[in-house]
Amino acid sequence: MISRQDIYKEIQQKDIRDIIEKNFSDFLPPWMEGVLEWTQNAYVNFKDHHKHLIIIYLINRSLLFYKKKFSKIDMNKFFKKEFIEAEKINIIQISEDLRIPEESIRRKIKELQREGFIHKHKKKVIMTRKAFKVMEDKKTILRISRFLALFSKFLANNKSQVKAEKTKNIHHNILNNFTHIWQSFYEMQIPLIVNWKNFFKDLETYQIWGVCMMNRIYHKQNDINKKTILDMDSYIHELTGSNNKILKTKGINAMTISDITQIPRTTVIRKLQKLIEMKFLIIDKYKLYHISSVGTEMISVKIVDKQKKLIVKFLAKFYNQLV
Repeated sequence: MISRQDIYKEIQQKDIRDIIEKNFSDFLPPWMEGVLEWTQNAYVNFKDHHKHLIIIYLINRSLLFYKKKFSKIDMNKFFKKEFIEAEKINIIQISEDLRIPEESIRRKIKELQREGFIHKHKKKVIMTRKAFKVMEDKKTILRISRFLALFSKFLANNKSQVKAEKTKNIHHNILNNFTHIWQSFYEMQIPLIVNWKNFFKDLETYQIWGVCMMNRIYHKQNDINKKTILDMDSYIHELTGSNNKILKTKGINAMTISDITQIPRTTVIRKLQKLIEMKFLIIDKYKLYHISSVGTEMISVKIVDKQKKLIVKFLAKFYNQLV
């Protein structure tokens, strides 16, 4: 059973941020792998990231309604519903929040209606059981549970009020408080994904770069694991170094990237070329792709801090609601 120490003391976001930065070599691989898997599942299911974002955004509005009413519904009960209703939708607001043009939002909503994911009644949107399947992602729930169990160990080692927890206890807590916790998850995940989309101009490009980054992480992990846990600056330096150093490790080819992401090979090749022009990737004589030192440093400067704030806020909310 999940519990706190005897004396309650709220976990501060600053403490969580410090723990992330000090344990970055243990934090980043499972976290980034989870974000990429979530993004890739969206592409596989919809072949359209914008439709997936709109569905998740509308579902999040419904979950927020439950939270405002201080209502926590467990996962099984929630998914027995025949439909869920979002409050009045505002195309302009959705466009601003997801940073998708208004015309595209209108077009995608019509497509989602035709495909049976949603029904519109005046300004209200009713999401069908087909839409439920989008959020009934048991793999993501289990992955998040594993990550939260791992992070609870970091908190325990930092002498916080949270004890190290097993994955099954975290998973049980999420299922029992599903609408409340998953709304907090979407509150983080939606802007996090939108930020990546904006930075790379589209999510397919982010996916492709992300696979190249994870390839680099996998090949470096054994070397890094032989050392002590690295903080954020040291870990990024270890991953990047110089381009000459990066090219000595095994890269990844376009066909493998296409197989992993399910993005057509021709699209993958076009996006890879774009990433090379943007200086995020380099290619070797064997036509294998690698992250570049310049591009990774640029990402760490321009977007990592913004993403970290979203993650920290979610983690603080989760651990502070444990009882």
